[in-house]
Amino acid sequence: MSKFLKATVFKFGKVFLEGNFEAPDEHYQTVVDLLDEIDLTPEGAEDLLLGFMHAQDVNQVSEEMGQMALVATVYLLEQGMTELIINADDKQSTEGQLPS
Repeated sequence: MSKFLKATVFKFGKVFLEGNFEAPDEHYQTVVDLLDEIDLTPEGAEDLLLGFMHAQDVNQVSEEMGQMALVATVYLLEQGMTELIINADDKQSTEGQLPS
């Protein structure tokens, strides 16, 4: 049976985006086995899902983005999360900024 992660993004105190991420059984263990080889943090997984949700909202999702979202979903499920709440107001935009 698939596992699911519910994600809700708030912006300016209101629901901005919502999504349910599925981790199908046929892929779950494969992704779990790869997690030791991937440098991912809870914040990084959250950012991947936020980016995926934004892309999905404007119909710009690629296959690679879907694969990254699956990895982020399995990572968070393995951390014991089943519901993710993201406050987009806390995310600092780096658009147009050069790395220091």
